[in-house]
Amino acid sequence: MPVAAAPVAAAPVAAAPVADGPRAAEAAHSAPDPAAAAPSFAPDEAVLAQRGAYRTLTLTGLRFAVGAGAFDTSGRALLDRVCAALASEAGATFMVEGHVDAGGDADAELALSQDRANSVRGYLVQQCRIPQERVLSMGYAGSLPVAANDTAEGRAANRRIVIEIQPANP
Repeated sequence: MPVAAAPVAAAPVAAAPVADGPRAAEAAHSAPDPAAAAPSFAPDEAVLAQRGAYRTLTLTGLRFAVGAGAFDTSGRALLDRVCAALASEAGATFMVEGHVDAGGDADAELALSQDRANSVRGYLVQQCRIPQERVLSMGYAGSLPVAANDTAEGRAANRRIVIEIQPANP
């Protein structure tokens, strides 16, 4: 059974000061547009969704060998694009969730889902240089299916990595 991570308290959002004159125009043009900087993903690569104050990025294109915790080497290109997308999330924390299809030994499924989440977390910390205290990982085994496990397509949909993005100031 997965152990929930400790909740992170959200800091209140302060109103930005109103600027006028020449500095206002300069500030408007110097602020980066996160939507413009973030790469887009094809649906067979990743799906971004809003879930309350959080956003989730489901990595539909990240593959693992059967029973393996390490992702397929072809996943590096996708994870590099994920890094570019997460770079615009200054101060955010990330929960990497590992999910597998149900039907096997519950303890083995939990360990495998945690290994897969840890593998992606390790990539985000080592290759993307996201501070380790801002990236958590959790294995959920087959406890949160998104499809029925009675078809190959359903089982494939349930084998996934989800990155929950908690903004610094929701």
